Amino acid sequence: MDWSESILTVFSLLVNLLTVLNIWLLLKVFFGCDLKLTEKSMLVSAGCFLIFNVGICFLFYSYENLQVLLIYLFILLGTFCLAREKRWKSLLFSLPAILLYIAYTLSAEMLDVLFGLEKFGIVAESGSISPCYMIADLVLFILLLIVLRKSERQKWSLTLTIGEGIGVIVYSLFFIALKYIFEIYAELGISPFHRLFGYVFLLALNLGFLYAIIHRKLAGYYKNVSQNYKEQFEEEYSYFQDYKDKQQDTAQFRHDWQNHMLVLQKMLRDGDYTRAEEYFEGLSGVSGVTTQKILTGNEMLDMLLCIKERECREKNIAVSMEGTLSELNRLKPVDSSILFSNLLDNAIEANRKVESDRFIKIRARRVNEAIYFEMENPMEEELQYEGSRLLTTKEDSEAHGLGLKNVAEIVKKYQGKYHLEGKKKRFTIQIIFPSAG
Repeated sequence: MDWSESILTVFSLLVNLLTVLNIWLLLKVFFGCDLKLTEKSMLVSAGCFLIFNVGICFLFYSYENLQVLLIYLFILLGTFCLAREKRWKSLLFSLPAILLYIAYTLSAEMLDVLFGLEKFGIVAESGSISPCYMIADLVLFILLLIVLRKSERQKWSLTLTIGEGIGVIVYSLFFIALKYIFEIYAELGISPFHRLFGYVFLLALNLGFLYAIIHRKLAGYYKNVSQNYKEQFEEEYSYFQDYKDKQQDTAQFRHDWQNHMLVLQKMLRDGDYTRAEEYFEGLSGVSGVTTQKILTGNEMLDMLLCIKERECREKNIAVSMEGTLSELNRLKPVDSSILFSNLLDNAIEANRKVESDRFIKIRARRVNEAIYFEMENPMEEELQYEGSRLLTTKEDSEAHGLGLKNVAEIVKKYQGKYHLEGKKKRFTIQIIFPSAG
C-alpha cells in the first residue's frame, strides 16, 4: 500500500465517521429526535464505529457498495440505541435524514466539477476524494453543532413538521434523480453543457430550499416570541386600566368627601345613629378602594402579583411572600415584570398539574449586600435534563421554552445568577443579583 492509498484510507474512515455523526445531528436538529448526543456518548459511538468500519473494510475490501450499506445499517442501529424515547419514530425519520445528507454531499461533488477541483484530490487504485468532498462533512458537522448549541441557548427550533418531512423526502429524491440524469446525458455525449448548467441549477435549488426551511422556522420562533410579549403586555395593560378606573373612582369619592362628612355630622348631631351607620356603610361600598393582599415593597411587582393572585385564587393556589423585594427597584420596570411574570406563569402551570396542596412561596432577603430571592412550588413530574439543559415536560416545548429563556436573559443582564432545584416533588428557582455598587 503506497502513501496515497494510506492517506485515502484514513480520509475515508474520517469521512465515514463524520457521515454517521452528521446524520444523527440532522435527526436531532431538523427532525426533533431526542437522541442522547452528549460529548461522552458521541466519543463512545465514534470509537465503536471506527472499529466497525475498519472491520468491514478488511472483510469486504472489494465490495464498496456492501460497505456503504453496512455503514447505513450501523446508523440505523445507533439511532435506535441512542434514542431516549420514541425509538421507532427516530428510526423512521432516519430515511429523510439520510436522503438530506446525500443531497448535501452530492452538492459538494458538483462544486468540485464546476470549479475544476477534481485534479487536486487524492487519487489511488481504490478510488479518489476531491477537495470539496473532503471538507464537506467537516463543515456540516461544525455547522450542525453550532446550530444545536445556539438553539439550546436561544430556545428556537428547526424541527420539521410531518408535512415538511415528507417534503424533504420528495425534494431529496428529486434532487438525486435530477443529478444522475444530467450525468447520464454527459456520459452519452448528448450535451456536456447540460450537466454544468444542471449543476448550477441544482446548487441554486439547494440554497433556496435551505433558506426556505430556516426562514420558515425562524419566522415561527419570532411569532411565538411576539405572541408571548403581546399576551404579557395585554395582561399588564388590563391591570393598569383596572387600576386607573379604581383611581378615578377614588378621586371622585374624595371630591365628594366633604359633603358626605357634613351629612354624617348632621345625622350624628340629631342623634340619628342608625341612619348614620347605614350611610357610612354605603360610602364604604362605593369608595373603589381595594386591599392589596401581598406587598413586596416593589410597586411594579405589587401590581403584577395583584393580577396573578386573582388567577391563583381561582385555581386554589395559596400565594405567600416572606421578606421584601424593594431592592429590585433598581431593575427596569419592564425587566422586573418580564422576570416575575414568567416565574409566576411557570409556577401556576406546575400547580395546575397537582391535585392538592397547591402553593407558590416567594422568599427574599439581602445576603452580603446582594439581593437574593427564591420561588417554590409543587411539581408533578421530576426534572429532566440533557447535559446541563433543563428539558420542558410541556407538549408545546417550543413556545413554553421561552419562559426560562426570558428569565435567564434578565438575570444575565444584571450580572446575576440563578439555580434550579427539584426535590421531593417541589421545584425551587433561586436568583441572586449582586449589589448595585
